Amino acid sequence: MLLEMSVKMRRGHLDLTTQLSMNDSSVGLFGKSGAGKSTVLGLIAGTIQPQSGHIVLNGKILFNSRKGIVMPREQRPVGAVLQVDRANSAETVRDNLTIAYHRTLKHRRLFKLYFLIGLLELDTVFDHTIALLSPANANGWRWPAHC
Repeated sequence: MLLEMSVKMRRGHLDLTTQLSMNDSSVGLFGKSGAGKSTVLGLIAGTIQPQSGHIVLNGKILFNSRKGIVMPREQRPVGAVLQVDRANSAETVRDNLTIAYHRTLKHRRLFKLYFLIGLLELDTVFDHTIALLSPANANGWRWPAHC
């Protein structure tokens, strides 16, 4: 995987200017809370759009402000479930996963939805509303305390 990214953006109190180039199949992103790890992942996945710069993955332009290119997140050759993907707290885990699954292009769906549910052992929380998921970690999902 070859990722080249040079972007600038402002998000809340965060001014992000990043330049990175990676050519590896497995990469870790480490940093303190609030350092911008999720923001960088959101930029690659397309859930966040920078003000300027470019993002290129394996030769495919995901974003280029000079050329006016913004590849929709559904068409990007990357998958991510980030905290910004959390939806209305009245919706169920089933609702959220079904929406995300159907938002994915058919040719990119490698597994059936219910196979993934079983594989990830989500059946115990499948019909819970998002509101029942513990807010103990505001940066990600946690299982309900009674599971």
